[in-house]
Amino acid sequence: SVVELVGIDQIVVTVKGLDAFDGTPVIDLKPHLSAVSPTRVPEWVNLSM
Repeated sequence: SVVELVGIDQIVVTVKGLDAFDGTPVIDLKPHLSAVSPTRVPEWVNLSM
């Protein structure tokens, strides 16, 4: 999910727009880099939407 960063308080990162239940542990965080070229998506993904 691409989320909005709301705040950071010591070890707690608060975000908005995450598609998970409240309290679900987040294992990995990565920055969104708009300068990176667009990702390639397999054709079957487009057919399933």
